[in-house]
Amino acid sequence: MLRVCVLFGLLVAVKAQIHGGHVYEQAFHAADKDGNHFITMDEFTQVAQGFDINKDGQVSKQEFVTAFESATVGAQSPSANHQAAETLYAAVDTGSAGTVPLAQMSKLFQLFDADGDGQVSNLEFLEEWRKIHSH
Repeated sequence: MLRVCVLFGLLVAVKAQIHGGHVYEQAFHAADKDGNHFITMDEFTQVAQGFDINKDGQVSKQEFVTAFESATVGAQSPSANHQAAETLYAAVDTGSAGTVPLAQMSKLFQLFDADGDGQVSNLEFLEEWRKIHSH
């Protein structure tokens, strides 16, 4: 019980520190399709398909940045959102090819799944979101 109270307190405290926390919540809940407070790989895959704007099976940097920026309007300044999108894309485009196969976008899921249990909790998402938007 104490652990739950501590985690809840931490979640509330961290959420209070995030500029544009409402955007974080919208992003998490949009990805959490079944509303169970966890994002699974299947749910993430559905979201990732939205990054492939031209539906060619590849996600270009421009597609990713455009999708990310439109989904996170208001999280920070437009330039900070742009930088966060580029930071995330660089984590996936390890070969610096400028395009990434849609299947390789799963690296983003792994980035958010800090404990490696195959699902992203609200707290894991929040912590990674905070890191990305603090650059």
